[in-house]
This record gives sequence, structure tokens and C-alpha cells, in this order.
Amino acid sequence: MNTNKIVSNIVIDSDTTNNGMIVGNILVSNNSKFILSGMVNGDIQIESGAELVCHGMINGNVLNYGKFKLYGTLNGEITNKGEKYIDINASLNKK
Repeated sequence: MNTNKIVSNIVIDSDTTNNGMIVGNILVSNNSKFILSGMVNGDIQIESGAELVCHGMINGNVLNYGKFKLYGTLNGEITNKGEKYIDINASLNKK
């Protein structure tokens, strides 16, 4: 679990939880699950077989080929080629 600020593009290649801040783009690789309770300032790509669960905030776009579940806030667009779930209490704000 990360609670710090990361300024870098990163690849998630194993199950990961983030409660901090990431400034950069993220790739969630096949067979990985990324649980975001913090904030991302950048775009996120979810590969087929991968999953993103967002309880925090994304300031960027999501390119979804896997599974995307939004419980928090997305300030951006979703390009959806996979499965998606948007909770009734989630906030989706297009740029």
C-alpha cells in the first residue's frame, strides 16, 4: 500500500492498493487489480484481464479493456471496451 506522492508513469503488474497521490499515467496490466483510494492526476489504461476499483479521484481519462468500478470521482472520459460499473454515489465529470 502506498500513502506517498509518486511523480512518474507507472505500470501496475500485481495487486496494488494506493491511498496516496500519483502524478503520471498508469497502466494496469493483465491479471492485476488496482484499488485506488487516493488521487491520480493522469490517464489510466486497464488491460484485458485487469481491474481498477476507484474509491478516490481520477483527474484524467480511463481507457478500459478490462473491468472498471467507480465509487469515487472521475474528472475525465471513459473509453469503454470492457466491463464497467458506476455506483449511484459516484461522480463522473467530463472534461
